[in-house]
Amino acid sequence: MTRLPRAVRTAATAAPLLLLGTALPAASATAADAPPALPLVPAAVRSVRPGDRLTVTARDGEAGNGDVVLSDAFTARGTLRMRAPLLTATVTVACDAAPGDHRVETNLPPAQGGAAHPAFRTTLRVRDADARARRECRDRQRDHPAPADPPEERWPAHTSWPQSPWDVRSFAPGSRVRLTDNEDEGVDDGAVTMISPAFAAAAPARDRGRAVKVAMATISCGTKPGVYPVYRKGPVATGSTKEVWARYRVTEASAGSTACRETAADPGPEHRALPWAVGGGALAVALLGAGGALARVRRTRRRTAGG
Repeated sequence: MTRLPRAVRTAATAAPLLLLGTALPAASATAADAPPALPLVPAAVRSVRPGDRLTVTARDGEAGNGDVVLSDAFTARGTLRMRAPLLTATVTVACDAAPGDHRVETNLPPAQGGAAHPAFRTTLRVRDADARARRECRDRQRDHPAPADPPEERWPAHTSWPQSPWDVRSFAPGSRVRLTDNEDEGVDDGAVTMISPAFAAAAPARDRGRAVKVAMATISCGTKPGVYPVYRKGPVATGSTKEVWARYRVTEASAGSTACRETAADPGPEHRALPWAVGGGALAVALLGAGGALARVRRTRRRTAGG
């Protein structure tokens, strides 16, 4: 899949990266034991303990949706996903992480050739811990494993939908929704169709200028609440219906709303995007990181992975 292009990032651009820390519970832990909140600059470090959970955040443009966050101090790499207003990923410091300094880097997703181009972001300094503390850390992670980072994304309301296959927006039954397809420039008008179990009818993608196509669909009346996939049906050379192209959430119909009415999926002369719910939570104390030397070529947001 392809995405809307993003501007070039050069080595001269410092890309702030924020780390929000939450210590895992421990029998002897107190508020004073929490990782300190200090601003990070290129020469600074963030002090953490084995087992700490960290939320890595960055602004869109400083990193990209789908970028991976990696360090040999982490139990696994994280994936940055848009949760407006920031990209976030949750990572855990390994119980067996060696004491000392560890690089934190971001990279393009593997499908975009990121393996050879990591970008240094900041440094974690893992505090030393004795054998008992590390054993207790492993026991906690075994008995109380951290929840997986949810794949759903929340994009700003002004952006077109979908920005990625996990850009899940919310619509009520009967809603008229607009899907923006920027992947099929040059494909015959109407040759690509968006289909979904909750659409009243298939929605052909029509030329609307600016190198994009627009498909208009209506959420069927009586659709049960839940998350539904959208599949892109088109010429064999341009895609497959087996890949989930987008996802959306159907909400409960409002108790006081008028009777639901379904409209054929005809783009028509007007294309009004329906309101959608944007989630968001308060962020905790953040630490400012610094970008490393990395020149990024233009790339697109829609990812092959994550479908």
